[in-house]
Amino acid sequence: MQTFESSKLGFPDEPGPAVSHNPLLHWDRSEEEFALPPRARDRRPRKPRRAERPRPRPPGRKPEEGASHPQATISAILRGHCRLLRDEEEFLCPLPAGLEAVPGDRVRLAPGPGALRVLEVLPRASTLWRPSPSSPEKRKLLAANVDLGVVVITSTQPPLRLRLVDRFLLRLQAGGIRPAICLNKIDLADPDEPEPEVLEAYRQQGIPVLACSATTGQGLPELRTLLEGHTAVLLGHSGVGKTSLSAALGGPTRPTARLRQGDRRGRHCTTTSNLARLGPGTWLLDTPGLRELGTDDLGTAEIAEGFSDVLQHAEGCRFRDCTHLVEPDCAVRRAVREGTLPRFRYQSYRRLVEGEQAEPTDSFRCARCGEVVPTSGGGTRHRNHCPRCLHSRHLDNRPGDRAACCAGVMEPVAVWVRSDGEWALIHRCQECGALSSNRIASDDNEMLLLSLAVRPLSSPPFPLERLA
Repeated sequence: MQTFESSKLGFPDEPGPAVSHNPLLHWDRSEEEFALPPRARDRRPRKPRRAERPRPRPPGRKPEEGASHPQATISAILRGHCRLLRDEEEFLCPLPAGLEAVPGDRVRLAPGPGALRVLEVLPRASTLWRPSPSSPEKRKLLAANVDLGVVVITSTQPPLRLRLVDRFLLRLQAGGIRPAICLNKIDLADPDEPEPEVLEAYRQQGIPVLACSATTGQGLPELRTLLEGHTAVLLGHSGVGKTSLSAALGGPTRPTARLRQGDRRGRHCTTTSNLARLGPGTWLLDTPGLRELGTDDLGTAEIAEGFSDVLQHAEGCRFRDCTHLVEPDCAVRRAVREGTLPRFRYQSYRRLVEGEQAEPTDSFRCARCGEVVPTSGGGTRHRNHCPRCLHSRHLDNRPGDRAACCAGVMEPVAVWVRSDGEWALIHRCQECGALSSNRIASDDNEMLLLSLAVRPLSSPPFPLERLA
């Protein structure tokens, strides 16, 4: 067997200085391991690979614990910048791209190149949003950290829009914000004309309703008392005087304009939201006017929660999941007919649930026989009864107004001939007893029409023998 001497392999047989043929390695008896030579140890460490490098913290992420960063409140959003309020000081600050921020947000700041920069948006106590016009499934934030929302309305200039008021109230409720209503421009109303009766329905729901004038100052002390100690936001469509109210209460003076002469609507003068400090602990956010405010993202239950007067009567409904639209034995519709629930409140609820923006359907299903009936045909473009069984639904007081507030099934009880010789059906609502007249179409059931025509002859009010 062939043997090799260890000394020839570079390993010493006896203790002594380490010997190695590799110039980068040497044997260190004190450490009993291979080690780099002194010069190799002093070399600079290699640059870490791209995957090993620490990534910068994206905007909005929570900074490292223990770091001290100043905080500020956003008063306005500008292009690429935001206006901040901090310790009675107002200054501009760059806004990182991709960071969603709105007036009212509390932000954390960090030193930047030459100035402070926004590090992150702090958690919000409340939010006010609307569906994005381009993508209804997405939310567009309007304000944050407000605890009082004042819906500004007028009675005449521009006219009162109750449906939009209810939409604003629903948005405030969804964002966890306490609502209030301010009737502005009372100096332009007729002094002998009483306050709109519809406002009393909101008072009965516990919503504060104030009347004031930004021009004369009437009612401003009461409004200032309502705002004291709150972060409030002014909401309303264009032309109601939100910016004038903000200036009259101590906010900044911003440009305003008169109503348009053609349709008496407001002009879009205020294009950005602005948060102003009115006093210790009191802030007021002025917002641009909104002509439309969608509620398609809200379900029926969420909409019903915004109508406490409707829910009060809903306890008497036959079905627990009653939508108060077409179900039988509905206590809400009965309250409307009896006058205990204001009709305009139910109409507003119904339009919000059904959706005003929904496209009209070209057919409906008969509530009695289940037949799918086209809305046009048989010589008429507004059919509302079934040609098979001749039944209908009590939805309209006038064709298409959807103001009946009943939705009961209407049975055909008779036919009659109009002055122009046209035949028409007489329907009677099985729920409320109301009568209505509907034009007969050319494809209506002829046998049923004839039976209705001869029905009075089957039981005349006098003996038929008298005619002999």
